[in-house]
Amino acid sequence: MSDIVVEFEDDRLGSLTKQLIALGAKNLERLVELREQSRNDESLTQIRTKEKNEAKTDNRTEKMKHDWYVGMRNGMREIDKKAKCVNVHDGFRFLDLGCCPGGFASYIMGQTEKSSAIGCKGVGISLPTEQAGYDLELSKKLRQSFEIHWADLTRYWLGPEDSPRSQESAGEFSELPPGITDKPFDFVILGASVIYSEVPDNRADIDRLLMAQLIIGFMTTRKGGTLIVKLAHIERVMTAKVLYLLHILSTEVWAVKPLRQHSKQPTFYAVAKGLGNGQQGGRVAEVVIGLRKLWCCLNFEGDLFMPAQLDFIITTKDLRDGKEGFLNRMVELGEEVCRVQVIGLQNATKHSKQHYQR
Repeated sequence: MSDIVVEFEDDRLGSLTKQLIALGAKNLERLVELREQSRNDESLTQIRTKEKNEAKTDNRTEKMKHDWYVGMRNGMREIDKKAKCVNVHDGFRFLDLGCCPGGFASYIMGQTEKSSAIGCKGVGISLPTEQAGYDLELSKKLRQSFEIHWADLTRYWLGPEDSPRSQESAGEFSELPPGITDKPFDFVILGASVIYSEVPDNRADIDRLLMAQLIIGFMTTRKGGTLIVKLAHIERVMTAKVLYLLHILSTEVWAVKPLRQHSKQPTFYAVAKGLGNGQQGGRVAEVVIGLRKLWCCLNFEGDLFMPAQLDFIITTKDLRDGKEGFLNRMVELGEEVCRVQVIGLQNATKHSKQHYQR
């Protein structure tokens, strides 16, 4: 899906950003400078507007759709090369949220063919085309081992199990498909993005989508499995708390930003390997309960997803105080992510000046 990201300035050069820079985040420091410069660059603003318009359903050409499919496949290849996370075996099962047009799935299923693993299967959930989603571009051969569910992820009921639905909400949400909850997956990707249409950018939609994916991801990844989460702005408190959560629950965490997939955007992929086997791996069930309660707040109380709501994982004070040395780990995780975005912004600036000087 389109990777245009709304920049909510909840930590624009805030205390966490300054702390990370003080700890040696040189690429983040350069990135902050470039972002400030790009905000006043008229040619870059025109390019952003053009990209948002192209992301709208009616403006997508067949070439654009194919390019996005190939870009996703190459992006997954870069993630795997860096984190060595696609380790297929007989009976390997993966779940891909926001799967269409299917680039990530095509790479993973290609690896199963190379390994001669048998009984491998993929499951995906993607927004229907009538709701501005993409078509599934997988070949007929790959589709034989891939099951897709067309749905809006934010319309699944993900509240606490002991919380009865109100009469008003009973018909608004559906249960997760049986194929999602019957058996845990070896590999789960949380990569869905808000699709841009004629309506203004909506922070609440973005929050609800991230929350829904986190709940499904922690519910469906097997112990010892791999969870990949698409996040944005590695220097922000909210993102830092999600990374900390993955850090304590998993044995290994990587932050990867594919160079060939919207490198100038602030998005990246957190790869958590060995989920449930980390220093605090036993907290997965507790985390799911906490997130389900937050899901109700976002859906029924009109709340926005704020960093303080994740204080049950780590308080903002403890995070900024450097609890368990995690800020140093943040610097390590973020330097490569920021380096790639610096390159992307530099290339975009160069291209925009060449294009608009003609």
